Amino acid sequence: MQSVLSADGTEVYSVRSVGIVYQSTLGTAYELDSGWTTVGTFDVTSQETSVKGIAFKSDGTKMYIVGNATDAVYQYSLSTPWNITTASYDSVSFSTTSQTYAPAALSFTANGLHFYLQGGNYIYQYTLTSAWDLSTASYSSNSIDMGVGFVGASVTDSGTKLFTCPSGVAKEYTI
Repeated sequence: MQSVLSADGTEVYSVRSVGIVYQSTLGTAYELDSGWTTVGTFDVTSQETSVKGIAFKSDGTKMYIVGNATDAVYQYSLSTPWNITTASYDSVSFSTTSQTYAPAALSFTANGLHFYLQGGNYIYQYTLTSAWDLSTASYSSNSIDMGVGFVGASVTDSGTKLFTCPSGVAKEYTI
């Protein structure tokens, strides 16, 4: 299960395997121990019932989820940035079954031209020819075997570094 923070660090978005996205407000920005208040939910079970990963466009107007019931990434629009209660499905998805049967985490570059997907022991790279538009996505034929036991991956805003945590040890990779 993956969680992400809003750009200003005041909101936490988490996914549950049953297909619900949760939005919670933090008591203090970027401080996870400052208390959480759930302020909204969004049901994605019409697209995916086993949600594993979530990502947002840098301005909060797009949300992406991935799961392993359908092995696909789905795109949503938020009419109010960072407010998942205003989300609507864009009827756009991208299948990952050619690369992995178990997608688990999702991360986009800040410019929206690439996304990275954890699946099993691998991280896969995808390219979007139009930023943030999942209908223009394709597999870049690039992957890296992280070995057994790694959890999640994150890409820097510049898209030049990848961070992951295999077997409890943080690692940095140059892309």
